[in-house]
Amino acid sequence: MKPVHRNGQRGAVLVIALLFLTILTILGVTAMTTTTYEERLAGNARDAGTAFQAAEAALRDARRDLNNIIVPATWANIRTPPISGKTGFGSGAVDADDGSCGTATVAPITQGLCRPYPYNATKGVPPPFNPTVSLTASPSVEFGTYTGAPKLQGVRVQPRYYIEVMCLPQFGGSLGDPNYCSFYRITGRGYGLNPNTQVTVQEIFLKM
Repeated sequence: MKPVHRNGQRGAVLVIALLFLTILTILGVTAMTTTTYEERLAGNARDAGTAFQAAEAALRDARRDLNNIIVPATWANIRTPPISGKTGFGSGAVDADDGSCGTATVAPITQGLCRPYPYNATKGVPPPFNPTVSLTASPSVEFGTYTGAPKLQGVRVQPRYYIEVMCLPQFGGSLGDPNYCSFYRITGRGYGLNPNTQVTVQEIFLKM
């Protein structure tokens, strides 16, 4: 009988064990990476939702500003005089749609009241977006400045807005002014917990 030589099998179990351990490690790292990525996606989506809600809040605050509505009855920093027509909109240098904004923060308060860029009012084409107006500082208005609305919680930066007056021509009307200047385009920007998360929204509001 010939002796059985097992030298060729020496260490085979160890190699197989190490191979399985390596595979399990790769699977574990992959699962952890996927979980972390999904958590980041969920966090980014939540932050974007927060920024969108803050931008919507800016629009609501601008509507209060347009209607001269204050939240606390004792709020003293109300806009004076109240917004009416196109009075106080723009730099005041000329009565033209030149994209300029008012900046005065004392009566007569014109901060955040802007003239749009030229547009075709007869055809109802809205003015182009004005990228020169800052939504991080004046001439835009911080949430609650002229309404007393309490600061939003859960955001890193308070939302801001500015208002553009839009004058549409009267067709057969008799309102005195040939243009009906009671349409206002509001641009608001909101932020999430991460100040780099920003959402900008617009709406056109008819002041009755």
